[in-house]
Amino acid sequence: MLHILDSISEGVLTIDLNKRITSFNQAAETITGWKSGDAIGQYCFDVFRANICEKRCAVDETLEGGVETFRDLTELERLKRELIRSYTHEDIVGRHPRMKEILSFLPDIAESESTVLIEGPTGSGAEEDRGPLLSANEQEEVEKIQAILDQYPRNRPEAAKALGMSRTTLWRKMKRYGLIEE
Repeated sequence: MLHILDSISEGVLTIDLNKRITSFNQAAETITGWKSGDAIGQYCFDVFRANICEKRCAVDETLEGGVETFRDLTELERLKRELIRSYTHEDIVGRHPRMKEILSFLPDIAESESTVLIEGPTGSGAEEDRGPLLSANEQEEVEKIQAILDQYPRNRPEAAKALGMSRTTLWRKMKRYGLIEE
């Protein structure tokens, strides 16, 4: 039986009526940092030290001991934080007055449970003369490229060199950011 439990990716433990751990699989060891030999015989609340142990113990809701399963959510939480950090309203840069007005509401909207879709035809503020809205990093790059181009107005090879990129890369970025006069 323990061999089967060790093949499960979720942590699994069993406890007796006194809430002492009677078995503890390998995933439980990995997730909690406790070795099976050290955990067995301990009270489950001493191993987990979780709020649910004190407030709503799952074992108290059963009659004769129990089996508990749990998962390591560390990676999921890291990805969630990374995603939240990757896309915030502060990454959106818009100079059009209507877009600035819309962006000023985002912090308030973010605190609600509402889903919001901002859309509009080209020219309504959803886009600008340089193309789609840029992240703060892209806007910073545009300003840097423009400043170097202003320093070397008729010498793109020198501008590319000053930016530390090839002439082809500079041309592609200029085209992407609408910095090429057509």
